[in-house]
Parts: sequence; C-alpha cells; structure tokens
Amino acid sequence: MLGIDSAQHRLARAGAVAALSVVDLLICGTAVARGLVVLHDDADYELAGRHLPDVTARRVA
Repeated sequence: MLGIDSAQHRLARAGAVAALSVVDLLICGTAVARGLVVLHDDADYELAGRHLPDVTARRVA
C-alpha cells in the first residue's frame, strides 16, 4: 500500500513534492489500496504516475 509519508519522500527526492496536495496523495493511496487506475485530467496525477511506481494514472481529456 502506498503510504502518504513514503509517497512524499519519493516525490521530494524527485524534486516534485510541492506538486501533489494531501488530497491528491489520498486519492492515489486509495487507488493503490483498491487496485484501481486514477482517471484524470490533471498534470499532478501524471507526475504521481511517473514518480510513484504503485500508482497507475491515465489521462482522460
């Protein structure tokens, strides 16, 4: 399961910690815990998908 603390740590190491809000991280964590894909039209989730290997994100613009 994706923990918020570990996700923030991974993003900080990538220089992208300020990009994701706590709400974004909760959505990502819930999706990971349930085995779901985050469907979005938001660049923050693209970033999450790149830097958090457990997160699967798909843009639906």
